Amino acid sequence: GSGFHASRRQKYGNVFKTHLLGRPLIRVTGAENIRKVLMGEHTLVTTDWPQSTSTLLGPNSLANSIGDIHRKRRKVFAKVFSHEALESYLPKIQQVIQESLRVWSSNPEPINVYRESQRLSFTMAVRVLLGFRVSEEEMRNLFDTFQDFVDNLFSLPIDLPFSGYRRGIRARDALQKSIEKAIREKPLCPQGKDYRDALDVLMESAKENGTELTMQELKVTHTHTHTHTHTHTHTHTHTHTQYGDCF
Repeated sequence: GSGFHASRRQKYGNVFKTHLLGRPLIRVTGAENIRKVLMGEHTLVTTDWPQSTSTLLGPNSLANSIGDIHRKRRKVFAKVFSHEALESYLPKIQQVIQESLRVWSSNPEPINVYRESQRLSFTMAVRVLLGFRVSEEEMRNLFDTFQDFVDNLFSLPIDLPFSGYRRGIRARDALQKSIEKAIREKPLCPQGKDYRDALDVLMESAKENGTELTMQELKVTHTHTHTHTHTHTHTHTHTHTQYGDCF
């Protein structure tokens, strides 16, 4: 916890060795020290995740890529979140938000803002960014599975039947199975030429950069996109505590 790191910092200074999830690491504190680390990526330091996180995200994810591979993938993904692309997603995003607000306002019980904002961000990732068409029941099941995945991203890398790590692996595999099914069904039910989702833009961008994404890369990319969207909303809601837990 914070008390442990505070005591170690007081004893050893702003840079000291410790362990996290069974792995050695160096704890860095202070603006100048952190700046040196951030500015030294790919020269002084490289990105590294705990073993459980790295395994669950997969070797093809952007988070696990370094050097030229990372730069090439960032170039492919950049178009997905360009100003033009985000503008094209806006009508669909507004539609999903309006539907959610109607459901919330019709509920006589208090709404848990934190939980519902997580559900909303997940729904936007599934329906708007990735263009998947799923029923409400399937969406609920996917959301619960995704929660299992996120909750165990930083679990201890102990692969036992009832460990958090194993639950995370099961959740990841279930998500990727659903994602593959949705990707294969996507050409059979087009949304129309007036709308391109992030998956369309991603595949187009990959071709423009002379890259063909495999099914495994697409599945890992979608899992990572879900995680990124979900985590951003989680952090924003947690930081802005003035919104409270419910209204």
